Amino acid sequence: PSLLIDSAGGGAGQRATRLAVVNDDMPFLVDSIAGTITARGLTIGRLLHPVLSFERDRRGRVTGIAAADGHARESVIYLEFDRVGARDRGSLPDEILAVLADVRAAVEDWARMKTALRDAAERIAEREGSALIQWFAQGNLTILGHRLEARDGTASEGLGILRGSEPAVWNDDTRAAAFAWFERGGGEPLLAKADLIATVHRRAPIDLVVTARREAGKVVALDITAGLWTSAALAARPDTVPVLRSHLAALDIEHGFDAS
Repeated sequence: PSLLIDSAGGGAGQRATRLAVVNDDMPFLVDSIAGTITARGLTIGRLLHPVLSFERDRRGRVTGIAAADGHARESVIYLEFDRVGARDRGSLPDEILAVLADVRAAVEDWARMKTALRDAAERIAEREGSALIQWFAQGNLTILGHRLEARDGTASEGLGILRGSEPAVWNDDTRAAAFAWFERGGGEPLLAKADLIATVHRRAPIDLVVTARREAGKVVALDITAGLWTSAALAARPDTVPVLRSHLAALDIEHGFDAS
């Protein structure tokens, strides 16, 4: 990414901070950058987002605007927002670059994370639990990360924003409780909220979809998919959501319950 931040001119009391970012075009860029700024309590007054193809020399410098065919598409994002002091102006670029790295990781690994989620569904014997994970994979979860965690917290098979051992999605006690849930025969998947706010797409607590990995019938690791419920999922009728629909069907209709 290429990033520039400075002060925009204006009359007395009208100065603002302006930010320009050029990055390979990909999903989640605008909302992730905007979320980084508004999370600091700043108001965005202007946002422009043309997507262009550039001609560049061997050093990467722009020499012209090219026709789209045969050239990579690049997002050019320009924002103006409340003026920030020199200290905040110095730290904001590093924060935005970290967010852009999270976006790139989530986008690059999306296909493999979706496959991992569907593989988890195949390992669940209970039909409705498996159907719920498939439902998430069908556009009802914005998938951001995936990893396996052993009982001691050792991470492996990391993808997306969870490529490394950090960030932690929960504490040791919560991980132990998740292992205990499956060892007691608790249903799969286990749905939880992470101790982590998403930096990609929208600023909200990350949703976790957790299943058990077993060897010889023993739970040896937790299969964790991290993401955000989509707006379509949040607006879905309860009687169309796997697992939930089965509970609704079991209710006594004579009590006047209406699933709608």
